[in-house]
Amino acid sequence: MIRKMIIDRRNKDRMSTIENGVLVRFNVDDLVDGVYVVPDEVHTIRQYAFNNIGGVKKVVLPKTIKRIENLAFFNCGLEEIEIPQGITEIEVATFANCPNLTKVVLPSTLKRINTNAFAWCDSLKEIQVPNGTIINKGAFGDSKISVVYQNNIEVTR
Repeated sequence: MIRKMIIDRRNKDRMSTIENGVLVRFNVDDLVDGVYVVPDEVHTIRQYAFNNIGGVKKVVLPKTIKRIENLAFFNCGLEEIEIPQGITEIEVATFANCPNLTKVVLPSTLKRINTNAFAWCDSLKEIQVPNGTIINKGAFGDSKISVVYQNNIEVTR
């Protein structure tokens, strides 16, 4: 019995932690060729969930995602991500310091990009921002990005 508990715990520690639909902690052992597919049961990516994970290249988010908390992908090796429809806000520093990030697809439902959301993403050169999205001052920080705006975009200063 004790041996089974030890094996179960060891296996559990090697998996990403999902609690009540929230991805709390990502584990690099869940990557397949640098890609992680978030399970459909997940509706929220918790703060720091992918923090300092160098091996992650792409994260595939399900349509069930409703919130990605601030700093969720801070300082990780992420190269590309598509944010699903339904997300209305990119929180503070969500993708900050992702130096390999080259491709971000934003949903038409997006209403706000907060401070430092994409700061220090040196490989991100261009991003298509949905019409009407409010971009907070410093949203792209010191990134070398050339932001592509749609008509009537509002930029807050």
